[in-house]
Amino acid sequence: MSEHAAPARAAAAVVGLQVALFVSLGLPDGALGVAWPSMRGSYDRPLGALGMVLALNTVGYLAGSTSVAAVTRRAGTPWVMTTSMVVAAAALALWVTTGVWVVLLAAALVLGVSRGATDAGLNA
Repeated sequence: MSEHAAPARAAAAVVGLQVALFVSLGLPDGALGVAWPSMRGSYDRPLGALGMVLALNTVGYLAGSTSVAAVTRRAGTPWVMTTSMVVAAAALALWVTTGVWVVLLAAALVLGVSRGATDAGLNA
């Protein structure tokens, strides 16, 4: 094994993580637009209830993006990015599995925090 193989694998892993993070940033927006008509029927909510989901997601996004610098200084960028992706996946899993409106709203907030941290962390 050459002395350059390990750094090349590490660089490939970082690029793979970055691609996965970019997908996790864009996927929920498109998915919510497609899924909301059937979701609102499942929760027996009007079309305007989407505003609550989006507002909580935005509040979480602002919280995540403004706090990521302090967390990154303590834990490091790879840990923050990996944790953000795992938290986003867990929040999206809640969206799929829950039938409780309040849990969906909490998941929207958590997803927003994760997405804000991911976006600010990738940009930094």
